[in-house]
Amino acid sequence: MIRKAVLVLLLITLGYGIYLGIPLIQGPSVVLNSPQDGQYIEGGLLVVSGKATRSSELKLNGRTLLMDTEGNFATSFVLPVGSAIITLTAHDRMERSITLTRTVFATLSTTTITNNEHGKESSEESSESSGD
Repeated sequence: MIRKAVLVLLLITLGYGIYLGIPLIQGPSVVLNSPQDGQYIEGGLLVVSGKATRSSELKLNGRTLLMDTEGNFATSFVLPVGSAIITLTAHDRMERSITLTRTVFATLSTTTITNNEHGKESSEESSESSGD
């Protein structure tokens, strides 16, 4: 009877050890929410966001990114007009790594500035002053 209890206890301990060890075997994982590959970025303001699991270090184009306790990360920066290659690399405690690469295209902003109210005031002032 004691042998069976010890055997069951050993199997439970072994199973629990395997359960805890699987993430160490799997290595780091990254889900990149933004940007998508081939995405056009109007105005050049790029937002990079996602979630890293089983990662001890995260780098975007060689610069360290901060993650919260759940592995979420987000950063933004301005790209020059044209194409850019974004490289995100995650490392785990065993020095294994995974790299994601995205190509994005920055375009000029197409925002048009209009100020009709100011334009009306200017035209009214000029007609009043020319009438005197």
